[in-house]
Amino acid sequence: MGDFMVTEACSVLDVQEQRAAWKGFDESEAHYRRIFDGAHVALWDQDFSRLVARLEELRADGVDDIRGYFQMHPEATADAVKLVHVRDVNVYAMELFEAHDKVELTGDLGATFLPETSEVFLDEIVALWEGRKRFESEAQVRTLKGQHLEILLTIAWEGKNCEHSLVSILDISRQKAVQRRFQTLNNVAHIVSSDLELERVVQAVTDNATSLSGAEFGAFFYNLNDAKGERLTLYTLSGAPREAFERFGVPRNTSVFEPTFRGEGIVRSDDIRKDARYGHNEPHHGMPKGHLPVVSYLAVPVVSRSSEVLGGLFFGHSRPGVFTKETEEIVAGIAAHAAMAIDNARLLRTVQNELEHRQQAELAARRLASIVESSQDAIISKGLDGVITSWNQGAERLFGYTAAEIVGRPVTTLFPDELLAEEADIIDRIRSGQRIEHYETVRIHKDGTPIDISLTISPLKDAEGRIIGASKIARDISDRKRAEEALAQRTAEQAVLHRMTDRLYHGSELQLAFDAALDAITSALGCARASILLFDDQKVMRFVAWRGLSQTYRHAVDGHSPWTAETTDATPMYVSTLDEADLTAELRATIEAEKIGALAFIPLFGEGRVTGKFMAYYDQPHTFSTEEETVAVAIARQLGFAIQRVRSEQSRLRAEAGLRESEQRLQLALEAGGMGAWEWDLTSGKIIWSPGLELIHGRQPGSFDGSFSDFKRDIHPDDIAEVESAIQTAAAKREPYHAIYRALLPDGEQRWLEAFGRCFEESNGALKKLSGICMDITARKQAEEQREILVAELSHRVKNTLATVTAIARQSFSSSAREDCRSFEARIRALAQTHGRLAETEWSGVSLRTILDDELSPFRREDGQNIRMAGPLVSLPPKPALALGLAFHELATNAAKYGSFSDANGYVSVDWELHDDGLRIQWTEHGGPLVDPPTRSGFGRLLLEKILAADLNGKVDIDYDKQGVRCSLSLPVRDRRQSRRRAVG
Repeated sequence: MGDFMVTEACSVLDVQEQRAAWKGFDESEAHYRRIFDGAHVALWDQDFSRLVARLEELRADGVDDIRGYFQMHPEATADAVKLVHVRDVNVYAMELFEAHDKVELTGDLGATFLPETSEVFLDEIVALWEGRKRFESEAQVRTLKGQHLEILLTIAWEGKNCEHSLVSILDISRQKAVQRRFQTLNNVAHIVSSDLELERVVQAVTDNATSLSGAEFGAFFYNLNDAKGERLTLYTLSGAPREAFERFGVPRNTSVFEPTFRGEGIVRSDDIRKDARYGHNEPHHGMPKGHLPVVSYLAVPVVSRSSEVLGGLFFGHSRPGVFTKETEEIVAGIAAHAAMAIDNARLLRTVQNELEHRQQAELAARRLASIVESSQDAIISKGLDGVITSWNQGAERLFGYTAAEIVGRPVTTLFPDELLAEEADIIDRIRSGQRIEHYETVRIHKDGTPIDISLTISPLKDAEGRIIGASKIARDISDRKRAEEALAQRTAEQAVLHRMTDRLYHGSELQLAFDAALDAITSALGCARASILLFDDQKVMRFVAWRGLSQTYRHAVDGHSPWTAETTDATPMYVSTLDEADLTAELRATIEAEKIGALAFIPLFGEGRVTGKFMAYYDQPHTFSTEEETVAVAIARQLGFAIQRVRSEQSRLRAEAGLRESEQRLQLALEAGGMGAWEWDLTSGKIIWSPGLELIHGRQPGSFDGSFSDFKRDIHPDDIAEVESAIQTAAAKREPYHAIYRALLPDGEQRWLEAFGRCFEESNGALKKLSGICMDITARKQAEEQREILVAELSHRVKNTLATVTAIARQSFSSSAREDCRSFEARIRALAQTHGRLAETEWSGVSLRTILDDELSPFRREDGQNIRMAGPLVSLPPKPALALGLAFHELATNAAKYGSFSDANGYVSVDWELHDDGLRIQWTEHGGPLVDPPTRSGFGRLLLEKILAADLNGKVDIDYDKQGVRCSLSLPVRDRRQSRRRAVG
């Protein structure tokens, strides 16, 4: 209190000194200058004339409320500050405002203004507006280095326009601080003496001590004794949120905290980071990451009258050197008051708590007993350790345990294993004071049955408000859950069917339909695997789409079906377990190997018959519900319809594409072959010619009038009757129309034409029209005539040539080489024989069978059993026909000398087939002498390889098997008639 009186006395002396300075100034200018330069008061010589002029302008503009004007125009206040000119300051002013030179303070006032200063400056403007010559006020300003000052400001305006004004500034920061401290101490004393609510007292002490000490944040920690010694727990905070300390746990009794914990004295440090006691403890070795930035540190123990250390006041600041010896004394005084208040409050609370506890315990017991007895729900209480402490009749009905069986056991006894982690979360939430509303979960009945329940959990508190456990109300919601699940299942099934229907409707390909159906089957029926099978063209059930099935399984059961393609009354089949199915041992083993426990067969229909089925597979035995069966049938119905629709659409598209392609081919053929198209409507008698047909008849496009008489006008008179007869025959017998006739063109030229057509009937069988094509075959007719002449001439010359060759051979071979001569003549005859056959057909081709008959006839027995031939009717072009004639002659001659034809029991088989890559012939000898492979290649083999392999790009493979020679011939030729009829002999 003595310090307060000294400070107040200093303040009075300062004011008196200021007033004496003003009096001396009035007496003498010289005296004023001495005071100005040497006064221990900051003096400013300021010129307000420009501000006065601005005020006069505003007055002239009609402004009558000058304060209101500047409040509405904040920018005008900033401009007004710049209108005040500082002409001079004294030395003390420079020291006070931390200036090195007067120039730093002269000019305008903005450098020392704070936002709070503006309101005082506005009061100055009002004083000038009202014509006052003196102004005095307290204000807040800043030094040039940013330090805040609280000052007493006095202004004396002199001169007509206040151009000579003396401003004195007295620093009253210290006095103000003392006043605030005095007021704070009074507040603390009042609270301590009048309030016994411990929380409010300690919070008030913490807040006021933090404010008085100048700390950024402060805390009061309350002692908590445990088995390891004294620890501190967070009690109150000031200047920082509670979360700033909570996540770091309880402070420990380290070297820095120990003097405070034990009440040994005050600890003050300008920079705690440099303290020798700092940073030696695990695991942080200092402040943990995220801690408040403590540099300046002050800790004062709070000790009761009985010397018990109640706790400690701790303060921190992010800047060094904030706390002083004076700060220690102030906080120590507050700590003493706090100790007394805490002692009193604790004593009162102890008495009140005991009384309230007894009353509440009695009331709670009566209330709880009433609730427990009347409630149909399970009501359970437990401690924070999770042990059950009470159990009502509702809990016994719900869970099956009696109170004697369950009380004292962990509540996790009721938990399924997969939900044990729930209890830790529930306890954490209860410890934080949370109430858990309608928490749906699963618990286990005494008999092991899971129960769906809804939990409401509330914290249980003791008389002092500490949480000591939890109360649980459990309600059985199994029926509601089952109803919800059933509803959700039906909704999901409907959604699946809707999605599938939408995909099936918009899909244009079968694979898209299969994918949509498989998605629906696995989703709606709850199976992991499924398949779709359809009857193929051979009416065999085949897999077309599947999910999760192995290739081995699909191969093993492919083709299996309980229905045929003709079945019209198929019904779904459900196999809940393999034991109830009528399966063969092999099929059952296949299904078990695929790990299938249950399956369903659902038929698919199209046009009233079974077209396929879909299958659903389950890993375990599965009982099919009525709802599942209904959904399965719905999926099958939609899938069957989609398959039929897509197939019909694909058939239609193929037909349209084929029609377009056919039309394009027809048009191309007509144009390339010089053909024309025609159509005769027999109902109307109208005939339509294409432009190409008019051109063939030598007419201009559009000149044909569409009548039969106009058509006959072009036909040679000798051919009209034959054309009319062909038309009548086709119409009467509904058979294709064909006619070859001569046409007389308008320019007199005669041309050969060939016409083809067919009949079209109405739905009632009546003849509707005759349509077809017509082509110019004049060049072909001329070529045929020329070819006949040439073929006859060529055949004659070839026969003469072969006869000449034979004659030359007879003369050329010596008498000792008669055998060679006969062999050569035989080859020539074979060649001539085939040549003759070709000449008979005008070199259009000869059948393979004819060539074989000609070449093998000399070796055929009367019963014909030594020659066996089988193969389709094949017509060969001239070149391969001649080559094969020589080949068969060589093979037959060799068989007669060494092979099957040399033995009465031997025979030769010749088989041939047409493939995409050509003709394949197999010559095989049976029943002859054992064959020894030749040591050299003879002329016959060279002939085969030369003619067939080299000239015809064929392949010859001769195998000298012991049982008989085998010769395989492959030629890249096609049957000229493309006939595949079998001719077996």
